[in-house]
Amino acid sequence: MARGVAYVVFVIPVVFTVVFSSAVLTSALDSLDRELNMWPAASHSQTSSIIIMGLQEEYLKGGIVEFQLHIQDGTFDCGDVTVLIYNLVGDAVTEEFGQFQCIPDGPQHLVLDGFSTSSVEPGSYTITTMVNDHGNQLISSAVFYIR
Repeated sequence: MARGVAYVVFVIPVVFTVVFSSAVLTSALDSLDRELNMWPAASHSQTSSIIIMGLQEEYLKGGIVEFQLHIQDGTFDCGDVTVLIYNLVGDAVTEEFGQFQCIPDGPQHLVLDGFSTSSVEPGSYTITTMVNDHGNQLISSAVFYIR
């Protein structure tokens, strides 16, 4: 008799909980338009609100890579700008942290310092720009080649 009570009190609720939570999670993940946002304070923009402008597809070794950022997000007012340049292996070639930038109302261009290609090997590189604004992060990437 005590064994039957133990099953009813301890085992059956655990089995029911696992089955019910699996069914709920499966139905939530089956929705194609649903996004699991576990950290809403640190969300990433799905559509890029920043555009890398003026970046050429190819540079000569020893040249300067210059570009501008065009921020289209109307809610952006101030934030930190980070520029990372990676090689094909994924190693960071350079990492620059921009100053805390403030932009007046409306879309704005940010002109960033150039990157010298004299210290890197010829090859393909990815440039990633990140702008952090009040916990939101706007990210944009582009590829260029040094020969």
